[in-house]
Amino acid sequence: MKKCIFPILFVMFSTAVFAQHSRKELIGKWQGSDNKNKNGTLIFNDKTKVAMVVNGKESPFFDFTIDFAKTPAPLDIIVKRPDGRLVTLKSLLQFIDKNTIKWQIFEIDERPVNFNEALKESILILKRVKN
Repeated sequence: MKKCIFPILFVMFSTAVFAQHSRKELIGKWQGSDNKNKNGTLIFNDKTKVAMVVNGKESPFFDFTIDFAKTPAPLDIIVKRPDGRLVTLKSLLQFIDKNTIKWQIFEIDERPVNFNEALKESILILKRVKN
């Protein structure tokens, strides 16, 4: 019995470890659109800063936090408004593969634990832009 447990535990542990993603994997430019063909872009310039392009206008770089221990990962973008107030944009992010992410931002204060498929227009599939 003990001989069977070790391989099972090893497979479970290694799958959990290798399934984890990191901030480093986010670095780069990600472009895509929602189901109404509205374009969106996220630009992660390092492990702590992200900019967004909305309606053709690029934002400045903002701080972000992400928790890859959860799937999908909660992504918070901390936006500094012109009046100096800080606002947290709550969203979810999930790697589909190494060059594709699914992203949904929520306009409410509370973020669900999973993507809200009822609000498909707010879900973007973003592809890594190769340089």
